[in-house]
Amino acid sequence: MLVKPEKVYRDKEDIEEFNRASEIVARKRSAISFIFECSFLSEIAARRGKIKALESVAGMLTELTKEQIKIFEEAVRRRPLFG
Repeated sequence: MLVKPEKVYRDKEDIEEFNRASEIVARKRSAISFIFECSFLSEIAARRGKIKALESVAGMLTELTKEQIKIFEEAVRRRPLFG
């Protein structure tokens, strides 16, 4: 997307210079958008991994005896969840 000129240009060289500057701005905006998108996707992947770990733990908990669950709960209280 090119920026519309806000002043009257005197000649063809002024217009070409403006167009080059507009293209540079557009490329930089595109690069910044790409960086933010990659960061967002990376965050989603990290959260997805944590969710899968929680699902695995939940699946294992259904197979534990009451004594094993008590031991597990005591161990979990002593440690941060995702630290």
